[in-house]
Amino acid sequence: MDDLTKVRDLLSASAPTEEVVEAGRARLLAAIDDAPAPARVRRTGLRTARWTALAAGLLGVAAAATVVIASGVSPQHPRPSTTAGAPAERLSARQILLTAASAVRNTEDGDHWVQRIRRGSLEKDPTGRYTLLLTYSFERWVPRAADTPTWVIKRYLGAAPATPADEEAWRADGSPTIWKYQSKKVVKDGVTIQTPSEEIRAEPEEPQAYQWPSGGSVGNLLPTTRMTLTELEKLPRTGEALRAYLEPLVATEIKRTNDTDPDVGRYLFDIGLNLVTNTPISPEVTSAVYEMLASLPGVTAAGEVVDPLGRTGQAITRVEKGVPRKERLVIDPSSGKPLSFELVAGTTTDQQRAGDVFSFNAIEQTGWRDGEPDLPAKRTKLRAPLYY
Repeated sequence: MDDLTKVRDLLSASAPTEEVVEAGRARLLAAIDDAPAPARVRRTGLRTARWTALAAGLLGVAAAATVVIASGVSPQHPRPSTTAGAPAERLSARQILLTAASAVRNTEDGDHWVQRIRRGSLEKDPTGRYTLLLTYSFERWVPRAADTPTWVIKRYLGAAPATPADEEAWRADGSPTIWKYQSKKVVKDGVTIQTPSEEIRAEPEEPQAYQWPSGGSVGNLLPTTRMTLTELEKLPRTGEALRAYLEPLVATEIKRTNDTDPDVGRYLFDIGLNLVTNTPISPEVTSAVYEMLASLPGVTAAGEVVDPLGRTGQAITRVEKGVPRKERLVIDPSSGKPLSFELVAGTTTDQQRAGDVFSFNAIEQTGWRDGEPDLPAKRTKLRAPLYY
């Protein structure tokens, strides 16, 4: 039994078509043999957020809320992912990624690439006694035609206690549906800043649509490197070639930002995440991305988990240098599709608990389709895309 077949059996997943298996088998087995073993990454102190919001997608939004909390936590609020029952044998990150690479299938054609995601983040209540889970939905319509606009439909899906323990503390606090945060001074990187006052509500907001000229663009590969569908189609189709293509771009970005302690693996990991979770790349390029991720040091397997939408998948993680948190990608190896991208707390602070998924993007639907979006009444035209 070869390595790929063994992994599929362990995952209890239906095998891809023979054509897919045969096309990728030789290349994937070579990658398994040649890829370096993952290196251990030391956890160190917290630093500020980097340039990337790559795995997040388009359209910046401010906080505000969904579903009124009545009894218990609303089912509209997904739970952060949890560890599922342990598989019969622990899989390595390379096995997970390369198996997923071999399973990627062609998707149907259409005039728009459509992605619907559920986004969540954790926030302490003003008293600091319990944690709220805030959720949003985003639906993005990216056209093939460069003269057709891109649409993003955003809706805030509300705030609710994140866990049963948080719900108990929330009830003890009088079951509020509005949380007000006062402005305060915070020291960050040696600089004192004044935070704005804000308010979080537990009521839903109406959806809002944002439109901007696409010009064929689907976002940025790096802050100064725009991507079009044509450029995506030209990306290399093996992991080794893709890494060789991206490394000079990363070097240019490091020089541009004067990054004195660059982590090239982090740049490559983030670019790979962005490509597989946020762009309409071909199955061949998706396979190449998974192969590249499998070759990066510090990428490890976290085992089987249940994602925020209740789906079971295999998770791979990477600990970022200088930051006590993990980036986690949850994959369905049977289809090769990413299920969610998550940020996991590595330490306990006054704002979060170690192991908490304090931010996630769960992919509900993605693929090409014909037609037009069902637009809400509230619409805004933009000159250029925003990032959230």
